[in-house]
Amino acid sequence: MQYNLLTQPLTELLTHKRPVDVGFEAKYTWTLKLAIRYIEREFAHTFSERGLSLLLHRLGFSYTKATYTLARADQQEQKAFREKTLPALKKAHGRRNRSLTLRRRVHDSCVPIPAI
Repeated sequence: MQYNLLTQPLTELLTHKRPVDVGFEAKYTWTLKLAIRYIEREFAHTFSERGLSLLLHRLGFSYTKATYTLARADQQEQKAFREKTLPALKKAHGRRNRSLTLRRRVHDSCVPIPAI
């Protein structure tokens, strides 16, 4: 298959549509596996994850973590959450996580070593 026939439609797809828009149920962000499935379905051509990753890199794409923004978010409530609620949650959960880590370390060191 000539890749130049694939690159333009693939670029348009990944930049302007979500997987759910082209028939992947309840999928809102593109992954390599989803893009591979789409190419197989639409172009009858298979790629390995590494191969598609390299092609997408050559087309100017890069990995990124998906972020979500709420369309009707209240800016004042978000500010209050960031300034008051979130620090309190981090403080409360930070103590608990340290104690769990300490217990896990103690537990791991008490595991008996089998005799040879």
